[in-house]
Amino acid sequence: MKDKINSFIWQHFLLLTFFLAYIQTTEAKGQSPCPSYGASIMNGDLYCGHQEDSAFAMHSVMKFPQALYVADYLHKKGLTLSDSVLVHKDSLDAETWSPMLSIFEGMRYFTFAELIEWSLKQSDNNACDLLFASCGQPDAVEKYIHTLGFKDIHVQLTEKEMKKNPHRATENSATPKEMARLLEWFYLHRNDNKNLSFIWNTMADCNTGKQRIAAVLPKGGKLIHKTGSGFPSSDGRQDRNDVGIVLLPDGSHLSIAIFLQNSKEEKEVAEIAEQCLMRIQADGFLRNMPSDLLMP
Repeated sequence: MKDKINSFIWQHFLLLTFFLAYIQTTEAKGQSPCPSYGASIMNGDLYCGHQEDSAFAMHSVMKFPQALYVADYLHKKGLTLSDSVLVHKDSLDAETWSPMLSIFEGMRYFTFAELIEWSLKQSDNNACDLLFASCGQPDAVEKYIHTLGFKDIHVQLTEKEMKKNPHRATENSATPKEMARLLEWFYLHRNDNKNLSFIWNTMADCNTGKQRIAAVLPKGGKLIHKTGSGFPSSDGRQDRNDVGIVLLPDGSHLSIAIFLQNSKEEKEVAEIAEQCLMRIQADGFLRNMPSDLLMP
């Protein structure tokens, strides 16, 4: 029993020491751990957050709820991921982030699967807007997400509209807690049909944000996620977001949503993610304290 008590207390002590040292280091620099941010992390009935009920601009994180809507739209319309739409290159925005522009000239057919892949894996803005044009405008996406019960997620603008009016980007918003809840819904429904499974596998291969949540994954962990980045300011600051599901080696998972405003560099998102992981682990230690160690 004595060894059991000592082991538990030592593990808990090391974890909290690490967490407190991180906070003290940032305070010593005369700053908070990062600029204004919201975060939410869930692990079963364990939960922690920071400004989790405040609304933040999603930026390209919006492409995740859009993909869920497209999955439902295709299913209801009797369409498949292999169905396609004809795309004229000269109708696309050549001055936006759009890797798909480099693979064709003139016109070609793109399947819905290809458009979803470009939108989620590469965060291609033209692919996103082609999905809006083919399946339903932003208000249709928002309506669908609200019918699922997620009222604090709002989609009002296409990528083209956000580019034209960057100050309106906040109209595509979410609270960290609501986004984490949507991620939990996605985890539970990921195998409901081929469309949702395709989105799951596509987000598992996301090519963006390698220095965000992915940089602090627990050993053996995997990440299914979507990033978002705001328009850079004159001094190089921009919003940096990352939301996803962390698959842990023991078969459990975490849903995590981070929205960071006016960030100087990518690693600030990783620092917030690391802080969230430490917090949820500390809560886990407290919640799972052996019954014979609990105070009477």
